[in-house]
Amino acid sequence: MVCSNCAETITLNSSKPLNITTSSCPKKEATGLMCTGSLYINYEQKTGFMDLGNLPDYTLLMSNRATVKTNLTMIWFDKARAIHSLQSSCSDNAACTQDVNTTYNFMKNFKYEELHQKLRELLHVNQAAVANLTCSDSQGRNVLCANGFCQFNRKDRFTVERKCVNQGAISNPAGLIVGSTSTGEPDSDVAFIYACNKQLCNGNDTNIKVQNLLIEYKIWPISETNPPSVLETSTRSNGNMILAKFHQPMTHCQWIFPLIITLLLRK
Repeated sequence: MVCSNCAETITLNSSKPLNITTSSCPKKEATGLMCTGSLYINYEQKTGFMDLGNLPDYTLLMSNRATVKTNLTMIWFDKARAIHSLQSSCSDNAACTQDVNTTYNFMKNFKYEELHQKLRELLHVNQAAVANLTCSDSQGRNVLCANGFCQFNRKDRFTVERKCVNQGAISNPAGLIVGSTSTGEPDSDVAFIYACNKQLCNGNDTNIKVQNLLIEYKIWPISETNPPSVLETSTRSNGNMILAKFHQPMTHCQWIFPLIITLLLRK
């Protein structure tokens, strides 16, 4: 198959179109079965990176060559930092090119500073430890979480976990991750997790407010046939699996996943 093959460093405040929309991004015969597109945006630095290519021919395909698209947004609460990444694998080169271009044109205007401030007001106290912190747990009880942090983990539309995580080597790992994966179906599978240190910040009322903000700023994909919900609860554990579906091989930004998992998913 033939796939585009080019890479480009991005400056967010530039009006210049991506190279993928011009003849300067060549196509070449690929040995693999799927083309790929990836995009990485660092809003704090106002830079990013785009890459088009193909999967190696030894890649194990689990999607019957259907397009698989993953969007991931990470927001820190203790600093004005946000990152967005896209990964797309397509049997049609034009689909990956369109995914990268469409996502870039939308996400380059993402008002992350506004969302960051609103999330901080709901979820974050600017101190390393809160001695009298209270969190919700998955059974709906209030639990003391002295000097720790509260965690909310929506693993999928049916599974939600709430808990206190005791303080460890990393103090106050406050932040939010939201990701969606679609495999050629109309609906996206959405998961998100956050760590916070305000009173009962992982409870139902706050969960709904956080999700509504994600919808308002359009980093949560919604479907009229499958409206999102955060009201389900589950006692199933193993929160460390929350990002497994997003941990695809990304050429230029895979380094960020172990860092964020360490910050937010430690026991």
